[in-house]
Order: sequence, then C-alpha cells, then structure tokens
Amino acid sequence: MNDIVSKKLFCEVLGLPIEEGVEFILKEDVLLLKKGECCVYGMNIYEFAFKVKGWALKQGWYLNTCITNEGAYCDGDKPPTSQEFHIEADTEPEAIFKAGEWVLKQLKGENMKIFKVAYNPPFSARLINTLKVDYEPSMVDLEGQDGQYDIDLAEDAIENGNGDKKDWEVLEKLKKEGVDYIEI
Repeated sequence: MNDIVSKKLFCEVLGLPIEEGVEFILKEDVLLLKKGECCVYGMNIYEFAFKVKGWALKQGWYLNTCITNEGAYCDGDKPPTSQEFHIEADTEPEAIFKAGEWVLKQLKGENMKIFKVAYNPPFSARLINTLKVDYEPSMVDLEGQDGQYDIDLAEDAIENGNGDKKDWEVLEKLKKEGVDYIEI
C-alpha cells in the first residue's frame, strides 16, 4: 500500500516543494514526508483523498467515487467538454489517488505510454477477447481512444483466470517499462 500515491501528487496537492533527500512513506493510514528522523509533513489518507478531490475540482475535474463489493472506482469528467475517465481500485482512497495521478499527468502534459498490440499479439487470444468483451475501453487522452485498456484491467483479467503464464510475463515487462494502456 506504500505505492498508492506518489510524492509528486502529494506535494502538488498540498503545495509543498519536492525536496531531495525527503522520504515518502505510508504508516498506519498516514502519509508522511520525512527528512532523516524528522517528520516534515503528515496526513491521514482519507483526509488527503478529500484534498485530492478538491484539488482536481480546482483543475476543472469532477471526481465521483463509489464503493462496491469488489472494491471502489472513481469516474472523472470535465464539463463542458466530453473529457472523462474511469478508474478502478481496491479502496476508495486508492481510486481517488489514481484519478489524481491521471489528472496530474494531463496537466503536466505527460504522455501516457501505450502498448499497441499489432498483428502478432504477445497476449493470448483469451485475454484479448476478455478485454474486448468484458471491459469498457478506457479514455486515454482528451478525445479518448476506442480499443485502449488500462493496464490494470489486463491484470484484473489475468487474475480472474482469463490469461496464462505468458500473459503474466508480458504484463510484468510492460508495467516495468511504465506502460499505462494496451491498445487492441
């Protein structure tokens, strides 16, 4: 759970400078910025999730969350445009943090890394079919792209038995390379 929010998002939302030598950790539902043995700043994850939603609203994004039996999700939309996205996670704060990371990437102009599955796909036909049939394509950029799936959806599909060992190996390699979406 230590990687549910980045130091970059934490500092951006709270207006803190990103300093060298500052450690960012999660301890008992509290996010801490530490320098040596001293705590520079700390905040409960639920309070921080609320602040992320407020920060996103200031950027023009409405974040709506819902807790389900399977976990939680966060939908984001930016009126009056048709820009929107959908993110799933295990907990509500984690869904909000992932949504905040998405908004931050959009604001900073960072491009999402997309792995395009061409004519000779490295994934099994079962995984590709599951993504196409069971999951809605995720919105990737300002216009959104059909056929692009968040890499976490592929991981969920494999965990639910819709992939094989080779799929796991390819997925792990793509995640290490920082790929955000798979295009089929």
